[in-house]
Amino acid sequence: MTADHDALLHIPFKASEPLAYSDPTSHYHISNGTRYHLNLPQWLQKHGNDPALDNFLPWLKDHLLSRILGHQYDGDETEFSSAKRAQVLFVNDRIFQHKVIRVNYTMYDLRRSQDSLNPCTHADVMVLGHEDDDTHPYWYARILGIFHANIIYRGSDATLVEPQQMNFLWVWC
Repeated sequence: MTADHDALLHIPFKASEPLAYSDPTSHYHISNGTRYHLNLPQWLQKHGNDPALDNFLPWLKDHLLSRILGHQYDGDETEFSSAKRAQVLFVNDRIFQHKVIRVNYTMYDLRRSQDSLNPCTHADVMVLGHEDDDTHPYWYARILGIFHANIIYRGSDATLVEPQQMNFLWVWC
């Protein structure tokens, strides 16, 4: 069964997606599995009336481009031109969905800890904000999906010609 089923995003709870040992020095860990995939153009067309998907692909490509080009994240996504976005290709038009992400972090008392997050039961997250003013130090979000994609970047400044796996979360802020 692929993720191209009637549910918008959730992999069934009983479905197996093993996640091997997570290195505690890594910031996060998701599976490299390819069992649950979405054909991106078909999925976007099928759910085109869903307001959560407005600008999904341009925003995703902007996000991936910022990471590919090594832009430092300052709280705002860089908006790229359509021509620049067209240089980001998804191998076989697929993104791969995952059930869980493990996040390693340092607690307030400097001990290391790990949380498992998923869109079904542990979807709410809080991260340090990147605001210039002192209004509030944290950002809050809900995880809608955990993904990876095999990306080919065809820009004139490309350093890799082989596909590279890029992990990303789809969140609602």
